[in-house]
Amino acid sequence: MARRPTARFEAGLTVLALALTLGACSTQEPPAKVSAKVIEVEVAQQLLAEGAVAATPTIDCGEDLVTLVEGAEVDCTMAVAGDTDTADVTVTISDVNGTTFKLDTKLADNPA
Repeated sequence: MARRPTARFEAGLTVLALALTLGACSTQEPPAKVSAKVIEVEVAQQLLAEGAVAATPTIDCGEDLVTLVEGAEVDCTMAVAGDTDTADVTVTISDVNGTTFKLDTKLADNPA
């Protein structure tokens, strides 16, 4: 005659299944964040390296922490020494891997 599993055994399997399910859900970490200053330095270096500006610009992306999420946009402004105009810069975050990421910068067509 086949033996029926005991209630204790069934309860143990239920607890194990629940623990595995909850464990799988909790392994995903929240996205990393960096200070706006990190973004500002990267954008200034990128614009200078690309030849978009002749001198290192001053970039302002605010004071908030920036969440590193694929496709997220950060609105910044750019000023160049000796020029009274500022320009809007849209920065798009890509290739996020923890705290490693790439930035795509787009200068506005008209000064701010």
